[in-house]
Amino acid sequence: MKVAVAGAGWSGLLLTCKLSEYEDVEVYEPNRKPKAVCACGIPTSFFSELARDYGLKPENYILWKPNSLIIDFNGKMTVTVKVGDLCTFDKQAFMDDLYSICGAKFHFRKHFPLSKISDYDLVVDATGIRAILGKNSDDRYYITYQEKVRFNELPYDGLYFQFINPEEKYLWLFPLSENEAYVGAASTIKVNNAVERVRHFLKKFHHTTLQRQAKLLRCDYKNLPIVKGKIVGVGNSIDTITSLGEGNQPSAQTVKILLENLYDLNQYKRQVRKELSWIKHDHAAYNAWAKNQKIRAFYHMLKLRKIYRERFKASFDMFMLCRKILCPQ
Repeated sequence: MKVAVAGAGWSGLLLTCKLSEYEDVEVYEPNRKPKAVCACGIPTSFFSELARDYGLKPENYILWKPNSLIIDFNGKMTVTVKVGDLCTFDKQAFMDDLYSICGAKFHFRKHFPLSKISDYDLVVDATGIRAILGKNSDDRYYITYQEKVRFNELPYDGLYFQFINPEEKYLWLFPLSENEAYVGAASTIKVNNAVERVRHFLKKFHHTTLQRQAKLLRCDYKNLPIVKGKIVGVGNSIDTITSLGEGNQPSAQTVKILLENLYDLNQYKRQVRKELSWIKHDHAAYNAWAKNQKIRAFYHMLKLRKIYRERFKASFDMFMLCRKILCPQ
């Protein structure tokens, strides 16, 4: 089978490394090399199994194992959830090593030409923005800006999220070591809002900025088609990003499911929808909370209680957590 993969990001590279072992694969990537931007959080046990499956040692990439998720509702209320299976990892180093062992043919600085679809038996959309499957006119895009920062002392040793308002989404701090972290923000308005939010937060702490990154993130759940003829999507092209902007594990899951159902795309569709249906509730819960629809938010949060317990080995009473978030007084 001759396969074209559009995009050499997280999901595109994971797929290509396995698929090129037994199929003829060509990859089209507009950047000059595989590039990791922003997200670096993942369940530890999942990442460890994933790395070993690709012949890599997980301990070479795991940076920090936080024991909590800290959710700050813009200074009005803070909720801390204890977790036992979560880490930040060196995503760029991991992707660099995947690329070094990959047997596919790469076309860098080049978008996949739609005129070449007929040249391949299968075309995989791993662009994250549905560039091949077809964009949706009302998709929501967030401008994300992130700085890699060295502190004298970490402000938080857990994964910290600050919800600001529905338009600006949230600010995050992901620890990478005892004194380094990624600090970023997402906005639907313009990049300056995200930049200003990050810099406003950092002003409160003595720090040195080591690196700056920015990207456009499609963050929505539309239940859009994931297969169109010979075109199939993986990763965020088929809605694998949660309302917190976390998608490393779900995206990797779509790759695994596609590899198992490469010659039965209908089964691929069914299995993806079944295993990742919880993401629909995740977005619905956030959207309902943002609109102050408390009963609706409560319903969807309860649908997620088992998922989040299992994914992060989180320890919390979901009923009490919902009540605290939705009825803080």
